[in-house]
Amino acid sequence: MKYNYQKRAYKAEALQWSGSNFDEIAELFPTAEEYGNEYVIIRHQYGISTLQRGSWIVTGENGEVKAYKDAMFKIKYEELVCNP
Repeated sequence: MKYNYQKRAYKAEALQWSGSNFDEIAELFPTAEEYGNEYVIIRHQYGISTLQRGSWIVTGENGEVKAYKDAMFKIKYEELVCNP
């Protein structure tokens, strides 16, 4: 029998690599290494993520880490507007 499914709501923290914000990335990921202002390599418990300028690094609710190119990030995530 066929059933329909929808992805569960998922909250995550995300940071975009701009080419000039390595300090922000290194604060969250102390093992991050910058290669010029084009690439960042992050070693974490789930493996290695490579960011190109404009890519996003996402940390999920359970600590999982994943890198996304900008276009895919915008398809999968939308910004949460939080009330103070």
